[in-house]
Amino acid sequence: MGEPNRDDGWYFPPRPAASKRPRRRRFHVAALLAAVAYVGGAYVAYEIYRSAWYGEERVAGGPGGAAGDSAAAEVPQVSAQDRAAMRALAARAQRSVYVVETAGSGRGSGFVAWVIRGESYVMTAHAAVAPVLREGGRTVFVRRGPQIWTGRIVRAHRPNGLVLIRVPADLGRPLWQERAAADRLEPGTVALVVPAGSGRPIGEGTAGAKSRGRIPVRAHAEPLNLGAPVLGANGRIAGVVTDTGTGGLNQVVPIEAACDAEIRRCG
Repeated sequence: MGEPNRDDGWYFPPRPAASKRPRRRRFHVAALLAAVAYVGGAYVAYEIYRSAWYGEERVAGGPGGAAGDSAAAEVPQVSAQDRAAMRALAARAQRSVYVVETAGSGRGSGFVAWVIRGESYVMTAHAAVAPVLREGGRTVFVRRGPQIWTGRIVRAHRPNGLVLIRVPADLGRPLWQERAAADRLEPGTVALVVPAGSGRPIGEGTAGAKSRGRIPVRAHAEPLNLGAPVLGANGRIAGVVTDTGTGGLNQVVPIEAACDAEIRRCG
């Protein structure tokens, strides 16, 4: 019903309420701004993650990140024949690598470095036997499959991360019987990480630049890489893994460091 006109009494139909048109343009603008904000946030999160990741590599590899970048570099191109020969030598060396365990939670790999008068001297990483050393103990166990030998720690050098274990048994096939039978890991060269266990994956990576006595090598991530021997491209012993990090980043101590720490008498 209409509303009366105050002057002449006529009725006029009520005016229809104005309908609100959907603000499509404003909606599209808001959606676009939200999308831009989302993409921007995702990019910022990615940059933070990337910076943290590569920052970790720079710390692990040394100042400036040169070592970490070298460790992350691709493995140098080698022929299929040379790679097969390297793998064969590494598989042979794996027969000299044993699992090293402690009564606590310590566990890693260790390799027969040399044999004297029927006794084997097994080298491993300090971190692999740290639990027993913290308690003042010296007894560890060297295992291969069901066979277990009792060994005793006779040398330990925490700064360079190397430990020497004497086992009263000839475990055979020493990898460092002669001091001259060793290799050097130069930046950019192939390095093979050989963990204990027949058939376990052998890590293949590239040696980075040496920093703080360590050489970074990124290879296959394997719990038993700790204490494992590292071979050069010619298949000879070149170092020992003394620390493992994320993404298969292994910190390797050159084998000659055993002489400096009196792990082996090289004079």
